[in-house]
Amino acid sequence: MDQSKAIELGDAAMDRELTADTVGYFAGGTFVLDSTRIFFWFDTADDLVDYLIEAEPYIYDLKPSEREAYQTRIREVLVSRDGLPNEKQLSEINVAWDKFLGATVEWVGTFGFLCSDDSEFSKNMRCNYRLSDFDEDRDDPLSPEEIEGFVEYVRHCGI
Repeated sequence: MDQSKAIELGDAAMDRELTADTVGYFAGGTFVLDSTRIFFWFDTADDLVDYLIEAEPYIYDLKPSEREAYQTRIREVLVSRDGLPNEKQLSEINVAWDKFLGATVEWVGTFGFLCSDDSEFSKNMRCNYRLSDFDEDRDDPLSPEEIEGFVEYVRHCGI
């Protein structure tokens, strides 16, 4: 892996076709002047985890010793995962991200969850989408008719 390969994988993750089962995370910088957040999408939870471990340290151009320490820590956190990282693991990932990358992972889940679950993050995303496109202040699950527009909103929000 090198930085250009990591960027190529990141571009693919941002452009992936979204279905209910597509897994992803929403992340970005923690510094107030670099607070842009974007979604990265993957076919499987394993692909997502591999990207977190292998590509992210190259995106942030970590020195080899820092990259190795980061990768070791993320592997330790995720060794016992079953599917996507849980809240405790996400919290521990964020400690490492803040230390090594100056960034945070705000959300991990599936596109289907983003469209319908009751988490505060998902409800806020749906509400913000509806406010931007329809001037409606609603956070209930998306209807099938809203999915296509939501896909476009998710692709560009935070950028």
